[in-house]
Amino acid sequence: MTHSQQAILRCYGRYRNGWWYLYCVDLCLATRRRTLKEAQDSLEEDILGFLHAVRPADVRASFRRPPLHALAEYYWIWLIAQGMHATRTLLTFDWRYTGSSLRPANA
Repeated sequence: MTHSQQAILRCYGRYRNGWWYLYCVDLCLATRRRTLKEAQDSLEEDILGFLHAVRPADVRASFRRPPLHALAEYYWIWLIAQGMHATRTLLTFDWRYTGSSLRPANA
């Protein structure tokens, strides 16, 4: 597999009013579900569907320019998660796309 067929996708989530809202910053995709697991499964399905539909030679070529507020929120949540303020309502997670599947970037 070539390096151009791999990419790290930055994602973040918030729990608010009984719903998990998850966002993929690099592809400008979002989902809303009642549980974190349902939201992650839905976002994963959306990401794979999008990347399989566009089938770029270089996966990163399909990345969309994220809105500034989405990048700011991702890094703000990332900083909170890294710091001393552990939270169960905010999270960041990155997925590694390897040509046909997603897996945690840190695995």
